[in-house]
Amino acid sequence: MSTNNEQRYVQLMKVASQKIADLQAEIERLKQKEREPIAIVGMGCRLGPADNPEEFWDLLANGVDAIREAPKGHHAYLDPYYDPESSLPGKIYINRAAFLNQSPADFDASFFGISPQEAASLDPQHRLLMEVAWEALERASLVPE
Repeated sequence: MSTNNEQRYVQLMKVASQKIADLQAEIERLKQKEREPIAIVGMGCRLGPADNPEEFWDLLANGVDAIREAPKGHHAYLDPYYDPESSLPGKIYINRAAFLNQSPADFDASFFGISPQEAASLDPQHRLLMEVAWEALERASLVPE
């Protein structure tokens, strides 16, 4: 009986020792991961009139004021709410902003395999996110299949 208990004890110690070694290795792996540098390999953006990071950098480097009057396509959205009188409730009195060059209606739904009806129901910010994320992946040479 004593030998049987000793063998079981030895086996349990081996299993416990291996588990401890595995956990210590996992801790080291996680610590190493914290020290690894981060590389930005692809970026995309739409910031005011800048359609990509290079154009945005040019705006910053040249001190360009990107604030402008609403482009023609935006007036249909703004006109019902715009009034130069600032004290009117429910109205806005500013018609200048850093508007994007691209209209939300310019989304290429077929490129993303989305029906026109589905694209029309998507939030314009979601459509923009899809385009910019795709551009970032392209710039990183990680084009999805």
